[in-house]
Amino acid sequence: MLSPQQYGKFMLLAAIGFLFIWMGISGRVGSLFGAILTPGFMVEGTPPGPGGTSSSGNNSNNQNKGNGVTPPGANQLNMTQIASFAYTAGLTAQNTLAMAIAICMAESGGKTQNVNGQAIGLWQILLSAHPEYTRAQMLDPAQNAAAMAKISSNGTNWCAWQSFSGSGCTTGIAYNNSYAAFLPQANTAAQNYIATRLTLGTM
Repeated sequence: MLSPQQYGKFMLLAAIGFLFIWMGISGRVGSLFGAILTPGFMVEGTPPGPGGTSSSGNNSNNQNKGNGVTPPGANQLNMTQIASFAYTAGLTAQNTLAMAIAICMAESGGKTQNVNGQAIGLWQILLSAHPEYTRAQMLDPAQNAAAMAKISSNGTNWCAWQSFSGSGCTTGIAYNNSYAAFLPQANTAAQNYIATRLTLGTM
């Protein structure tokens, strides 16, 4: 018969053995200890820092349609929310507001934290072409919208974005006109947003 001490050791070993079987020895034990010791390095999908290539020349953005690296939990805005940031940045006319929404959807899919090389945020502002902005600033949707407004001359010149049609542009960019697929919905969103502001008296 086992003594109390031997019985205690037996039960402890049995419990440890059961724990190892339940967790699966291959990898999970290491992951558990790693998460306990260094939790900051165990977040799945943590994006790399800035790097990679972007569109050519001095253009502000590159094509990615929202397929860049997006950290877990990053905000994805709908068209009404995008309209709010663009309107606040100064694009108050319906046509320019609609263009801003459509370009945003084509560039980032409305993801505020979208990163594609040096192209950052909602309107994928290209840091190498615009060193006056920082990565942290462009991950902030309000500051990204303000940069978009400045680069696009308050929504009147979209030649810096590859998702534009290229109409009237002489930059040499291979435009893909991808914004056009979002423009009908963007027009509706812009019209509704402005109408709501009129109703609320916040124009």
